[in-house]
Amino acid sequence: MVDDIKLALLGDNGSSCSYQGRLSGGDGDAGGDGVNTLILCTLAFVSLIVIIAGAVSVVVMIVYYIQVMWSKISACAKNTMEYLRNKQDFEVYKADILRWDTMKREKALKCRECAYRKKYMDEEARP
Repeated sequence: MVDDIKLALLGDNGSSCSYQGRLSGGDGDAGGDGVNTLILCTLAFVSLIVIIAGAVSVVVMIVYYIQVMWSKISACAKNTMEYLRNKQDFEVYKADILRWDTMKREKALKCRECAYRKKYMDEEARP
């Protein structure tokens, strides 16, 4: 009986596909080739789908990281241009402050006895 089960499972030539043929009453290798071909085609199709999905996900990740890097570079370029624009404004502002301080100092030095000079000197003396 054990030998019959082995023959039923392995078949006469040792192939494992003959089990279905013996159960269906065939000669032992009747449906194995068609099933194997169907399984192989299904596996090939699924493998192709997995490869395509992986490639698409890699491309999407690359495009995403390019966008992230570009946004940082673009923001950096925008900030640099804004800095240069503000730097020119700041240079004008510093020149104005220097001119105002010079005028303030001249007025304070002209007025020897007035309260404004004392106030100015006290402000200058404080750190």
